[in-house]
Amino acid sequence: MRIESTTHRSELPKIFRQMFEIAPLNLWRRRCEELTERERYNSFLGRYFDEKYSVERTFSRVVTYRKATGRYPKISETQNHEIFKLYSFASTLTRVYANLSSQAQARLRGAVRDGLNSEPGLAPVALEMSVATHLSNAGFDVDFVDLESHLRFDFLARKQGLELEVDCKTASGDIGRSVHRRRALELFRLIRPALETQVYEHGSKAILILIADSLHGAKEYMRELSDLVTQSLWKQQDLAIPGLGAVKLSTLEIGNGPFHRAGEPSEDELAQIVLRTFGTPNAHAISMHRPGTAAVVAVIQSKRSDKVLDGVYRQLKLSAQRQFSGRNPALLVVRLTDLTSAQLNQLAADHSNGLGGICNRLFSGQTRQHLYGVAFFATAQPVMGLRFPGAQVFDERGAALLFRRDGHPCVDDPRLERLFSS
Repeated sequence: MRIESTTHRSELPKIFRQMFEIAPLNLWRRRCEELTERERYNSFLGRYFDEKYSVERTFSRVVTYRKATGRYPKISETQNHEIFKLYSFASTLTRVYANLSSQAQARLRGAVRDGLNSEPGLAPVALEMSVATHLSNAGFDVDFVDLESHLRFDFLARKQGLELEVDCKTASGDIGRSVHRRRALELFRLIRPALETQVYEHGSKAILILIADSLHGAKEYMRELSDLVTQSLWKQQDLAIPGLGAVKLSTLEIGNGPFHRAGEPSEDELAQIVLRTFGTPNAHAISMHRPGTAAVVAVIQSKRSDKVLDGVYRQLKLSAQRQFSGRNPALLVVRLTDLTSAQLNQLAADHSNGLGGICNRLFSGQTRQHLYGVAFFATAQPVMGLRFPGAQVFDERGAALLFRRDGHPCVDDPRLERLFSS
């Protein structure tokens, strides 16, 4: 099938009615309420949930807006990117669904409903919808062979006699890290009262929490580590307990940057502060501040080196070997989760030891010679246009960082030139 990527804003009410036939509205609402309740328990989860469960969280905001105004929110070129992604997901999902067999429709309904009831959420389904749209924009006819015929890869993309097997993989960038993001956020929840006291009673401070090995989730361990941080801030001195960890306090200069305004620093701003203060580019960190007065930045690190590349490679290796038939060129499309944008950008920028290093290992395997390329999928950007006065049109165009295997028979095939181009 070919998937139309352009949607008119006037189509949205119909699109959402069709989406609720795939997964009922009450299921969406229950999911949104569950995430909201978890955020109430730990407010540091808010940004993490916005990234990991982008479709679900944006749906909640859009429904709230529509209930208040009677209409779906507009999208501007520079704002409301998450709303665009929700609209794109809904329109692609309903268009794909309408063109599937009844058996495949049942499977897609199950995938969406399972996503709304599971920890991974809708990210895997959203990735498949985005990739299918991009393949269609590149001139391919897209067959959903996984849904239609139980093949192990997701799509068979056909173009001018070429058949490209495509499989989508949502992989965690936390695998191989000594400090997983969710556990770091749980520790930050436990030390939040101490951080608030620091900001309001003692002033600015940079806080380094250093552990010897992995941050595991045992309650007693987390309680003891949080107590160590609390004691360090109460005494305003460095503390350490052998076998548990150490807390090191240092000066934090708030300057004239984001700590002089209300609201949290952006992820990129916080990453720059952490790099400047602690000299590390990829640590898990949070901040709290009183605008223009005082701020704290807390970072947790392990003395044990991370093995993110190994972790991501292991997740992709089996997909590259087992998902494809081996008869056609194959493309593995990946979206990494559980990473901050700064951490993902660092992996993308390092072509030898980052994403490029992962691809080199994948391409070198003798059982993976069919692998034409690996694409690390980036967030799609909306392309706006006005068809006539008052009408808003949005169109999905985006990009991926695509690594092609040198020596593959199709590496210079012109039919593949437009893959993921904007």
